Amino acid sequence: TTSATITVFVSSGASPVFSPLTPIVPATLFVNTAQTITAAVADADGTVVSVRFSVNGTTLGTAIAFPYSVTWTPKTAGAYTVLA
Repeated sequence: TTSATITVFVSSGASPVFSPLTPIVPATLFVNTAQTITAAVADADGTVVSVRFSVNGTTLGTAIAFPYSVTWTPKTAGAYTVLA
């Protein structure tokens, strides 16, 4: 018997580099106040197509052009992990 063919892409390149621009870390934000989260992202051996932002594992949005940014309005006080 023959198994199904799968396609695999193997990259030998380096991972993109992320630098937070705003807010300055560590940051104190306020409940119900919109905050723009901006990141500089570069890929030395490729092209950045989009940057997905998340807070505590929940996607906020995706930016497709520099400066890569989304707006977030915290609804409750607490500590959050913001990733891009």
